[in-house]
Amino acid sequence: MLQVKKATAAIGAYVSGVSLEASVDDDALGGALRDLLLEHQVLFLRDQPLSAAQFQALARRFGTALHHPAYPMAPGADDVHILESTSEAPSKIEKWHSDMTFSATPPSFTLLHSQIIPEFGGDTLWELREALLRADADSEGGAGPRVSPFVDVRDAGDLLARARFALSVADVDTVTVTYADVFRLMADLRGMGETNAVRARRRTFTRRDTLMRAGAIYRDLHGDERGLLPATFQIVTLTGWAPHASQPRPLSPGSATARLADALGTVERPAGDTAGPG
Repeated sequence: MLQVKKATAAIGAYVSGVSLEASVDDDALGGALRDLLLEHQVLFLRDQPLSAAQFQALARRFGTALHHPAYPMAPGADDVHILESTSEAPSKIEKWHSDMTFSATPPSFTLLHSQIIPEFGGDTLWELREALLRADADSEGGAGPRVSPFVDVRDAGDLLARARFALSVADVDTVTVTYADVFRLMADLRGMGETNAVRARRRTFTRRDTLMRAGAIYRDLHGDERGLLPATFQIVTLTGWAPHASQPRPLSPGSATARLADALGTVERPAGDTAGPG
């Protein structure tokens, strides 16, 4: 039976009790999902195994698919792209534009099917935020902002460039700290002066059952074999210099006096050609 639970008071919903694999051939179920998406704007459906062909068939229920110019196609599907950003396969563009909002005629919807979920997240306190979000949804039927927002390292680097710093560098260190329970983590955050400072935060005390539910969810999802809870912190370091004439500057296009191919000991190929073996 299809069940819907709001993710926040304003946007998003968790949908359960439904198989997306079945919705590919079920007109009524496909229509219900479309109506829910129009109502809640974002839908989350967990544990939905789909092949690329099935995912493509599901997407076509929402309209004609548009192709992304920067990402390759998935094998066995003409309208499914692979979005990947790892050290082995870095993003083809500076940031992910999965929704193609940069297009003159952007699509109405974006469907994402997660294939690989990192064991540990990359944002500060992501474990706590997930536990609080789920606890709010379970206990209070919605969620509000409980943790102050964090800056992304790429956005921080962009700020240096916009402020006209030269030779700018943005770096991030990830530190994982363990706690006996979620309440000791919250006590540390309060002692650090890092409690919720969001202007739109709730102005009432959090219910006891919501806090207890958050602690249970945190332990179920992230507790280790020692019974400890990991908390991830990111430390972003920004370095920039005031512009000066003595600093290195890029040469103007076409002024090179040496070929990169010669320095690398390889053969230069025009753009667009595919390199062969060897």
